[in-house]
Amino acid sequence: MGAERVEEALGYSFRDRALLVLALTHSSFAREQSPEIEHNERLEFLGDSVLGLLAAETLERRFPAHAEGRLTKVKASLVNARHLSEAAASINLGSEMRLGRAEERAGGRSKPGLLADALEAVLGAAFLDGGLPAARLIAEKLLLTDVQISQADGGLEQSNAKSALQELLQSHGLALPVYSLIDETGPAHKRTFHVELRLGESFHVQASAATKRAAEQAAARQAVERSEEWLAEANRRS
Repeated sequence: MGAERVEEALGYSFRDRALLVLALTHSSFAREQSPEIEHNERLEFLGDSVLGLLAAETLERRFPAHAEGRLTKVKASLVNARHLSEAAASINLGSEMRLGRAEERAGGRSKPGLLADALEAVLGAAFLDGGLPAARLIAEKLLLTDVQISQADGGLEQSNAKSALQELLQSHGLALPVYSLIDETGPAHKRTFHVELRLGESFHVQASAATKRAAEQAAARQAVERSEEWLAEANRRS
């Protein structure tokens, strides 16, 4: 096993390399070799919690103005299996995993689920080897970079504008928006949907997109961007 190569990719050198080997040992390998051989599931369990803590700590520090709901959503995108598997694949972690023969033949080295589990196990192993600072070194290099955090937060703004608007309204005790489809244009194979969003009696915006849902998201994004305007109006009326 190329332990040195893995350590270089992780940005951390283990004092006890047996922990790293264990983190990369899949249960299929243990079943085939001997019932006495340990596998990485317990380390995976630990690593899941370690990553959750590191992500929460990082986001709380990075976004002091974000509401709890938004922090939770950004965190979810940084600790999910897809993000983990992509990070593991980026350092070719699968090539160093110890797999059973059947799992090897089934393409286990490139399975997203196995890759994600292995990286979580590595984080758990690093925590046991060097505490939270060791796990943080790996997480900040592979999973919690500034770019990844910005993309997760920015992606939330783009895809969940309706949720962001709803949270903003509820935090100020205001009624939820009303979305109305006001028109559909274009040929049947290329429709454009025109939507109006209303907040209260006086504020409204319109947006258009290739789907009704996308148009509603675009309208909600406008409303969030103009929140100072309608919040000031709501305060005057209260």
